[in-house]
Amino acid sequence: MYPTYSTILPRYTLLDNRVVGIVVFMTSWAMQEPKLKHATSRAHMLVAGGVQGVGYRAAVKDKARFWGLTGWVRNLPDGRVEIVAEGPLPKIELLERWCWQGPPLARVTDVNLVWEESRGGQGEFEIIR
Repeated sequence: MYPTYSTILPRYTLLDNRVVGIVVFMTSWAMQEPKLKHATSRAHMLVAGGVQGVGYRAAVKDKARFWGLTGWVRNLPDGRVEIVAEGPLPKIELLERWCWQGPPLARVTDVNLVWEESRGGQGEFEIIR
């Protein structure tokens, strides 16, 4: 049985590594689905903008491996970067949020994420050339 009370969680808004605002929201533990947090999910992302030639793929690989995700990343001929990542849902969500920022030289204009059925069986996260 899970607690049914609510907790208040602060969220900080950062701008140039400075806190510029705090938003407080409430969440009810009874509404959370613990099974989903550990289920394997699969995301297919297309990242657009100035994302080639700036170390974007290597940075994605490092982040994905750090968060224990499997999958791959590659450059597309049209200038976008394609990412397929599998792992726990919260970790994929972290990667998706990070993709909007990317490495320091990247200029991301769009991240298109499509959830797919998990296929499993992939090894480490890799860069495909």
